[in-house]
Amino acid sequence: LPLVLKQVLDDILQLTKDLGPTHVKVAETWNSLGLIRLHMQHNVAAAIKCLRGALSIYRTSPAASTLDIAVTLNDLGRCLERQNEPEQALEIYEQAAEMVWNEGLIAWWNRFNEPLPDYVGSKKNKRYPSSRFICYFGYFLSFYSPLLR
Repeated sequence: LPLVLKQVLDDILQLTKDLGPTHVKVAETWNSLGLIRLHMQHNVAAAIKCLRGALSIYRTSPAASTLDIAVTLNDLGRCLERQNEPEQALEIYEQAAEMVWNEGLIAWWNRFNEPLPDYVGSKKNKRYPSSRFICYFGYFLSFYSPLLR
């Protein structure tokens, strides 16, 4: 195993032992492992399992924020796109976007005077979000999530 992967797996085991299997830190680490599986190992199926595990914990933990769930949903959507499952990806992105919208985070985004990326569609189906929207949304959530807590 690559060193970073081994370290994250060790972190999951230790955090689960120290904090319990449903702690938010365990979910965050599962999410990190999912991103490692996706971006470093290009193992989309393994990434999806990790991200779904993180979502399961987030959705049952009272300490999890809406932003935690939205970021993980966004990451899962990216995985589903890579598996050529655009309709499932769109459903996931819409869930994440709705959560962010309902929390008022879009208004927070607008304070930066950045135009909100919108859905421009694909050649096959106009409903699919553009890669620009997906990237902006994902990077926005990933970068600013610590500031929003």
